[in-house]
Amino acid sequence: MKAAFSKPKRFGEILDLIFTITKTKFKDLFMIMLVLLGPLFAFQAVIQLIFGVNFFREIETQGSWLDQFIESIEAGVVYDPTANYTMLNAWLVLISFVSLIFYVVAQTAVVILIKRIREQKDYTVGEVIKEAFRRFWPVVGGTILFFLIVFGLIIVPTFVLSMISAFLILANETIGPFIAFIVVMGYIVFAIYLIIRWSFYFSAIVIDKETPGLTRSWRLTKKRVWSLFGLYIVLSLIIGILSTSVELGAVLLLGNSVLHSMIVNLSLLISTLIFSVSYAVIYYDLKIRNDADDLKELLDDYVTKD
Repeated sequence: MKAAFSKPKRFGEILDLIFTITKTKFKDLFMIMLVLLGPLFAFQAVIQLIFGVNFFREIETQGSWLDQFIESIEAGVVYDPTANYTMLNAWLVLISFVSLIFYVVAQTAVVILIKRIREQKDYTVGEVIKEAFRRFWPVVGGTILFFLIVFGLIIVPTFVLSMISAFLILANETIGPFIAFIVVMGYIVFAIYLIIRWSFYFSAIVIDKETPGLTRSWRLTKKRVWSLFGLYIVLSLIIGILSTSVELGAVLLLGNSVLHSMIVNLSLLISTLIFSVSYAVIYYDLKIRNDADDLKELLDDYVTKD
């Protein structure tokens, strides 16, 4: 497996390596996700049952597929007016918040596992999870900083661009909308560029232990922004199509039931697994291109043999 990480890869080769690792190491990867997130999924199911959500879909529907789809969504809940749905939603929000924390740990553990695979080191799932928890605070700090930056790139400019667009349209109804469109699209491209340049902070913290990792990410993504953007699009489409197919099928067959929620959570778990593997594989490809890691390893092997 180490040879697969030893040279820069083309677009298709990166995708092939991602899905090869996902397939061959699926058991270990899935176990990491299940150990960290499985208890939360089970707790969510118990809470839903306590508040009157059906485990299975319990009604038969007739009519068009659209009518069946709408009834499926409504079928999962026993509509008891005495039930406290506000409390149920509060529990679900709390579980979702805690899940975010454990998703961060799970992604860290997957990146560490890929690192062990790449270095051909033995590992156990328990060891990988323990190491992920040791990197928890640097990863959380870097993640908060990254999302504050993304927030700043979206919220404030959205207000400013809205004002500029409105002014341009009022100033000239003929070409104003066109100019406003160009300005908005130009900023969107600029924002995407910056986000991609900083987006590999996570692996920089986990693999290279550089916190907050933004500078490292900026250096590694030089001249690779739009190829990375293409990879993001392709992976998002693949993962999105698979997840959406599972979720729509589940809600059509099971309604808004507990079993439906469990299937959706499982789909999200697998999607996160694939994304985390992708993230680590792409990061190593960037390292090979920019750090000449392959030459360093050849020199290390040469020195060892001597």
